[in-house]
Amino acid sequence: MGLLVECPRCGQSYARVFFAPEKAPVCRCGDILTLEGDTPQFVDRDVIVREENRISELVRAAERLAFLIVATDCPRIDVEIERAALRRRCKVLFPDKMELYEMVYDSRFARLWQQFRED
Repeated sequence: MGLLVECPRCGQSYARVFFAPEKAPVCRCGDILTLEGDTPQFVDRDVIVREENRISELVRAAERLAFLIVATDCPRIDVEIERAALRRRCKVLFPDKMELYEMVYDSRFARLWQQFRED
C-alpha cells in the first residue's frame, strides 16, 4: 500500500492519511478517488495529540530529573524518590514500554550520577 493516492483524471496526488474514513475521497477536480489495495490506515488526530502529550510529559519529567542530578546538590535519596516516581508515571503512561524505559532512562540516570556525582 502506497502512502499517496493519485487522481486518474488530473494526476493530483494526495496523502492517504488525509482522507476521512466515513466518506469517499474526492479530488479537487471532482473525480472520486479509488483506493486500490489494502484499506488505508486512517489516523485519528486526537489520538496523535494525546500520544504526543504523554511523550512530552515523560520527556519533561526525565529532563527535570537529569537536571537534579547534574546541576543541583539534591541528596541521593531525593533523586531516587524522583526516579521511582518517574518510573511509576511511565508505567501508567506507557505500560508496554517499560523495557525501553529501563534501557534509555535508567541507564541514563545511572550514567549521569556516576559522571557528575561520584568522587
